Amino acid sequence: MWPEQRKTADNIYKFFSQHIEKMGARNVVAFVSDTEPTMQAVWDRLHEKYPWLLIIPCAAHCFDLLFKDTIRHPALAAAHRAHIRRQKHVCFVVFWGEQEI
Repeated sequence: MWPEQRKTADNIYKFFSQHIEKMGARNVVAFVSDTEPTMQAVWDRLHEKYPWLLIIPCAAHCFDLLFKDTIRHPALAAAHRAHIRRQKHVCFVVFWGEQEI
């Protein structure tokens, strides 16, 4: 992982901009990342330099955020906790089921 001081929008922008230039800027048509505020700042800077670049939020990350918000609802939180308990049990049984203990 990067040290904390390298996780600034400016440093991340420089990192991706250098790689885009190495690949040939006109060969890059899209940039996909999470929707974290630092990355949103990177999106803005990349779009200024490369106006044709499609900036696409990662769908998996968006679904993950949506799911986390949804299970905070009291009616769903209890069901989610019960599911996790069953899932851990099933994973344990499946993992250890074929082996001698």
